[in-house]
Amino acid sequence: MTKYVAEQFGKPTGIGGIISTFIMNRMNQIQYKSVVSNLNCCKNDRVLDIGFGNGYLLNLLAKKNEGDFYGIEISDDMLKAGCKRNKELIKQRKIHLAVGNVKQLYVMA
Repeated sequence: MTKYVAEQFGKPTGIGGIISTFIMNRMNQIQYKSVVSNLNCCKNDRVLDIGFGNGYLLNLLAKKNEGDFYGIEISDDMLKAGCKRNKELIKQRKIHLAVGNVKQLYVMA
């Protein structure tokens, strides 16, 4: 059981993923409030959330700030949840979500 719970916090899937991201959103409220109150994005700014979970924090940030918000997540289930939560902001092209592993991203200078 402990292994299953740990896996859900690392790569949330199914009902366990829904529960774990709900718990993470509650546990991280102080950090989320701090990020939201301290981030002041301008029109040309871009923000990347690595492991966006169900898109809760990206939703808060995009509603409060200008700029573009991106998220990468290893869980297909969380991509679906993040897209559902942020449907309107995705339609407005303010939030952009993708499934992928951040270890596989390469930056070209």
